[in-house]
Amino acid sequence: MAVNTLPLNSVLKQRYTIFNVIGSGAMGVVYQVHDGQDGSIRALKELCCAANASVDKKQYEHLFRREANILKGLSHPNLPKVIDFFEENGNLYLVMEFIDGKSLLQILEENQGPLPEQKVLAWGSTICEVLRYLHNQYPPIIFRDVKPANIIETLQGSVKLVDFGIARYYRQGQCTDTVALGSPGYAAPEQYYGKGQSEPRTDIYGLGVTMYVLLTDKDPMDTPFHFPEVSSLNSSVSMNTSKIIAQATMMDPLFRFYSAADMLFALRASSRGLSSRQPSTPSAMAPPQSPAPAISASAVSVSAASSTAAPKVHVSVPPAPTPAQVWQNRFSMTFGSPLQFLALRSANFKRASVIFVLTFLLFLPTAMSCVTYARWNPVTAIFFLLLLSFFFSLCGFFTT
Repeated sequence: MAVNTLPLNSVLKQRYTIFNVIGSGAMGVVYQVHDGQDGSIRALKELCCAANASVDKKQYEHLFRREANILKGLSHPNLPKVIDFFEENGNLYLVMEFIDGKSLLQILEENQGPLPEQKVLAWGSTICEVLRYLHNQYPPIIFRDVKPANIIETLQGSVKLVDFGIARYYRQGQCTDTVALGSPGYAAPEQYYGKGQSEPRTDIYGLGVTMYVLLTDKDPMDTPFHFPEVSSLNSSVSMNTSKIIAQATMMDPLFRFYSAADMLFALRASSRGLSSRQPSTPSAMAPPQSPAPAISASAVSVSAASSTAAPKVHVSVPPAPTPAQVWQNRFSMTFGSPLQFLALRSANFKRASVIFVLTFLLFLPTAMSCVTYARWNPVTAIFFLLLLSFFFSLCGFFTT
């Protein structure tokens, strides 16, 4: 049941004049408005639960207020800016900057086939930078809904991550999420089963699936949680990029990238390698040139329903892995073959080798000199073990 839209030329808060409806859903509407204060064009997101008795009004008001609070505290060039938040006539309104451009989902559909690898790597690197910014907040902010429809390429060529309807703060030590929300196909396994809380690596999974879809033009629900090698579906994609996506979309968060910064490092390395191999060859899969897109998306228009729509209905998914299967997966990944864990991507292995040699040369002689000087006593033994533990922890931090 869709909500009723406000009449055109309606004025809210004696400031915002509605002149276009961008999109609507079961829980609300997104309008294009004129800001009478400075004459600019804004996107106004309305939450109006009264028209739909089948939804939990308190839950969605909570999500809507949380979206506003999260965005108000952020400042990043690749995130939408919040202009205002207010309540009028029993409805909640969020005013944001209006973004000219198209979502990556629209671009993929118009291209009618996979997108160029270099372009996808550039988009992925930018979103990684945004995720790193969000995850470095205190407390960390988990977006939980990374997908092509929530990423907009502006007319200037930059991309913005939009729609914080189900973003949440990460609480260390919390066992599970209070509610499980996400987009089928893009949501990580831990978002479905309630056996763990979403964390930074949940967003890494969503970005990995997003890049998989952009490079293959395949529906992620065709093989939920199990994605074939990208290079096997699109022969023009390099093995490095294929391995990055494979690692980002691991079912077990333990085997995904340790952080957005780590994935960003890998994406940039793959992009540099691609540029060095093809310095002047245009991509054979580049989309045809087309006129500049008209105004068709805003910071909230690409998903007018997300926090302002009925709860997402999850389609059938495979059963949750049992603890035995999880640990079997971990042991097989770690000990299945020598260096398999580090060799998930060549850049990781090279960096691991450098870190190992540097830390070995730095810490082992220091430890041995301490042992020799003290002629081995319990205190020295403990110090030696702690130093070795720090050495291996440091290696692990840079190679996970």
